[in-house]
Amino acid sequence: MVATTQKRLTLEELRAKTAKAIKEATTFERTPTLDMQKGTEILFRVKKVIDGTFGAPLVVCSEIRVLGSDGKFAVTTLKAYMQEGLTGPRTNVEVKPGSEIRIPSFLARRAVSKGLVFYPAQVYWASYIEDKAVEKGTFKIAAVDLVGTEFPEA
Repeated sequence: MVATTQKRLTLEELRAKTAKAIKEATTFERTPTLDMQKGTEILFRVKKVIDGTFGAPLVVCSEIRVLGSDGKFAVTTLKAYMQEGLTGPRTNVEVKPGSEIRIPSFLARRAVSKGLVFYPAQVYWASYIEDKAVEKGTFKIAAVDLVGTEFPEA
């Protein structure tokens, strides 16, 4: 058996590594958010999940398929928006297939309340069912579930 010795880090190297880790942990990625309309059903593959103090994770997808009028889920250009902060103005954008896009936070909150955990490379289904008027505004009623590792066949 050959024993290998591990090189000790200098304090400078440690500071450089921790500075990089802190920057990665605190950098907010600006990713467009899907502008999901009532009655829409989607399938999506999670690319990454960003935890934080958002009430629900930010779920970035590598692919979203939308249920069309023909009853099949298809990859298409999606309507989305960019927003500065929680209350900033929204800027509408179009997201081409293959680009990163986030699911709306109400879907992520619904999944968390149901006990679902988002994992990279997994496929999930979601539906925005309706809006319900509540005392403090509007509650978006949605359903979310895990599909598996692959999209269902058409």
